[in-house]
Amino acid sequence: MCSFVNGVFFIILNNLCTKKLSEITLRRRKLRKTMSLVLGALVMLNLSLFATPNVHAVGSWTTGARIPIAVEGYGAAVVGAVHYYFGGYSGGDTSLNQRYSTLTNSWLSNGASLPVPESELSAVTGGGNSCSGGPCLYAVSGRSFPGLLQRYDPVVNNWIFLASMPVPVATEHSVVSTGDKIYVAGGRTSSAPGSGAVNYLQIYDIATDTWSFGPSLPIPVSDAAAIVIDGMIFVFGGFTSNGQIVPTTQIFVISFNRWTIGARSCFSSRASFFGRGARKASARAATSSSGGAARPVAFSTCSAAGKGGASECSCVTKVASRARMR
Repeated sequence: MCSFVNGVFFIILNNLCTKKLSEITLRRRKLRKTMSLVLGALVMLNLSLFATPNVHAVGSWTTGARIPIAVEGYGAAVVGAVHYYFGGYSGGDTSLNQRYSTLTNSWLSNGASLPVPESELSAVTGGGNSCSGGPCLYAVSGRSFPGLLQRYDPVVNNWIFLASMPVPVATEHSVVSTGDKIYVAGGRTSSAPGSGAVNYLQIYDIATDTWSFGPSLPIPVSDAAAIVIDGMIFVFGGFTSNGQIVPTTQIFVISFNRWTIGARSCFSSRASFFGRGARKASARAATSSSGGAARPVAFSTCSAAGKGGASECSCVTKVASRARMR
């Protein structure tokens, strides 16, 4: 009798254990499946962020209010919702200070005129709160008065002259501002396109009204485009001193006071600072031979992918390492 009871109890217990194990196995399978789906989704998200061409919104163009006086070769800068267009050529160099509001899509009355008429100048916003509690705007050099630096206070609506540049580049210089400094990279000492390009990096200290030189650009260029991102200045393309169009991306890491060469542009083009004829350019921070990578920075990089001898360009967003240099 005991043996029979023990046998029945064993069968029941065995069935219960088998059922429980089956449930556990099923749960594990479901968990693994869920984890696989989650990991797959993460992988797809990662690919979409870092490997998909043109990941940013495409956007669209619209036509805004027409500029009151059409000019070319002007300097442009912005404070808040107001865009300022200084000088420019319209049958001759002008002293215009045309102002556009993005809030109302309308042109405001002109601001105070430049002290001297100018074209082919650069303009930049900088200086933090150095002008009447807000940022100043700077008109930097130009064809008629090379090396001249003028500052505009948009609150009190007046101009003053500042210290002139050590090397008076005439035109097509690339200008950016960050912190309390203005950086002028390259440019031309001649007004003729494709000649006279220089490799100077001229740095203006807003607080002291003084100029100094930074390390020279690896390649002298004019007619280049420049931006500043995350403490690095990118100079895209341009003309060399002998008139050659280059696809080079030159990167100046401010904290290291050093230049390096980034990814080549897919297109060799003349890309002026204000966008005339600008083409797609690409940049990534290269890691120097001293080794090591600092924190990652995302850039859109271009690489040529030829098929059958054809020249193609595939632009993808990647994570590059900021150059660490000793």
